Amino acid sequence: MNQKQPSSSSTTIDLRIQKTHKAIQTAFIELLGQKEYEKITVQEITETALISNNTFYKYYAGKSGLAGKMIAEFKTFYSEFLNKREQMSNPLQDLQTLHDKVFAKRELILALWKIKTPRHHLYADMQQMSKKTFITLAQQHYGKSKDWDFQAEIFATMLFSTWKYHLQRGLEHNVVQVWKDWEQILQLIRV
Repeated sequence: MNQKQPSSSSTTIDLRIQKTHKAIQTAFIELLGQKEYEKITVQEITETALISNNTFYKYYAGKSGLAGKMIAEFKTFYSEFLNKREQMSNPLQDLQTLHDKVFAKRELILALWKIKTPRHHLYADMQQMSKKTFITLAQQHYGKSKDWDFQAEIFATMLFSTWKYHLQRGLEHNVVQVWKDWEQILQLIRV
C-alpha cells in the first residue's frame, strides 16, 4: 500500500514553522540572559526574533504561553529520564549522562530557571519531581514503613544546588567527584 508523501510545499511550511518557533525561543532565552522575566515584553521577543507580533500570537497566547511551552518540553525531557531510573544498571554513570544532557542545554535551563511566577517555576518543579523519584526508590529498597520526605528534600536540595553551581559557572562536573564532595561535607559536619 502506498503511503502519501508530504508535498514539498507542506514540508516547506513545516520547516518555516519550526524555524519560527526556534527563532522565538532563541530570542526569549537571549532576553532572559539579559533581564528578568517580568521585564521582557512580547514586542522585545518579536524584535529579537525578527518576526511580527501577529506571527508570535499565531503560535502563543502571550509570553506566559511561550514560557509554559518551553518549561513543559523540558519537564518532559527530565521526566523521561526519571521514569527510566528504575531500569538503570549503573546509577552513577546514568546520572553523569543526565548531567551531560542537561549541561548541553545549559543556556536554556538557566534561562528557564530564572522564571519564578505562580504559574511557572521549573527549578522548583524539577526538585519536586526528583524528590518523588527519591521517595519511590527509597520505598522500593527499604519499604514504605518510613517517611522519606526529609531525606528526599535534602537530596533534591543538594542535587539542584550542585547543578546550579556547576551550570552557572560553566563547569563540567564529574558525578563520582560530586559524591565524594558530598561525603566530605558529611564528614566535616561530624567532626
